[in-house]
Amino acid sequence: MILQLAHHLGEQLRAEGIPDVEIRALAPVSLNGREPQFLIDPEVDLLKVERSLLPATWIRPEAPLESAAQARLSEM
Repeated sequence: MILQLAHHLGEQLRAEGIPDVEIRALAPVSLNGREPQFLIDPEVDLLKVERSLLPATWIRPEAPLESAAQARLSEM
């Protein structure tokens, strides 16, 4: 849905007369006790990304679970 929103905003901005638009996302997430990390590569202009069923290279892989986070999870 983030990619769809980026394309929607790009269309709106172009319709308002702003021709050279780039949309990037800063979307920090914390999953399963991990430290927050960016879900989406902030270097990628989402308007240049086409919707596809192929793996999304603009979505970052999950970072390894750090030992402090592992310890917190094991205490649960």
